[in-house]
Amino acid sequence: APSKLRDHRIVFLGAGEAGIGIGSLIAYAIHEEDGISVEEARKNIWFMDSKGLITEKRNKSEKLPHHKQEFAHDASAYEGPFGTMEDVVRQLKPTMIVGVSAQPGKFTQAVCELMAENNEVPIIFALSNPTHKCECTAQQAYDWTN
Repeated sequence: APSKLRDHRIVFLGAGEAGIGIGSLIAYAIHEEDGISVEEARKNIWFMDSKGLITEKRNKSEKLPHHKQEFAHDASAYEGPFGTMEDVVRQLKPTMIVGVSAQPGKFTQAVCELMAENNEVPIIFALSNPTHKCECTAQQAYDWTN
């Protein structure tokens, strides 16, 4: 896994205030660590909401809420589709996924296995509370990524 935050590609499942807040703190930490702008630091931090990946294209067609707009990136370099977590992990090849969606089971075995294929040390944070709403259990993440 990369040793510097700026070298990670992070995908959040869940784009509510909590997830965006965590993403914003990570962007600020990258800014502080590397001296790049917060805007530049946001470029490797992606979000998914109930409609899929948050992109510039979606922002233009749907006019996303303000808190999501800062993370609406240009996804034209990727083929898509971007509707499911599995699609996004396959296309973006993140080094880290963060679950803040309160949707149990969204980090499926296929998602975790893709993370393991793409990363020597996949980083999987299923953070939703209460724990019965977690995207996967710690044991599942361990088992599915070896």
